[in-house]
Amino acid sequence: MSDEQRVPLGVGIYSRAEASRLLGMTAQRISRWVCGYRYSWTLDGAVQQARQPPVIKTDLPRLDSALAISFLELMELRVVKAFIDLGVPLQTVRIAWDHARAAFRTEHPFANRRVYVDEGRIFMPTDDRRPLSAMLEISSRRQPFQLIAGRIFLQSAEDVDFN
Repeated sequence: MSDEQRVPLGVGIYSRAEASRLLGMTAQRISRWVCGYRYSWTLDGAVQQARQPPVIKTDLPRLDSALAISFLELMELRVVKAFIDLGVPLQTVRIAWDHARAAFRTEHPFANRRVYVDEGRIFMPTDDRRPLSAMLEISSRRQPFQLIAGRIFLQSAEDVDFN
């Protein structure tokens, strides 16, 4: 095993099948959310192809060519599933993950920060220690990082909780 493929000690590691069982979703969906996927369609008789990027990124190398998911990634997948269950489009979740990763300088923004949903938009508090602090909208493609007053916002938002 090369240095690039070393698995860090102390990291919970889950197979795709274990993650599927724990999250109550198909293993194929987990792969699509972690690895991305290709799809095709026919337009005027010509086959068109496109690729969707992953929703979250994994830090772990493939183990014996099998997908491995860390505990933090498992928690992020739980949050992504909660967003989908609340009717947030997957493309919006992808955008929010990318924006949150950049804004909060973390590789696992949905695992170590609180998130809120309001009318299909995703928000994070600017300070997790103060839930009534300002909220940052992270899901907007056109105007990301809009600040919203926390106290007013929390009256209508739905907290996506890991517990």
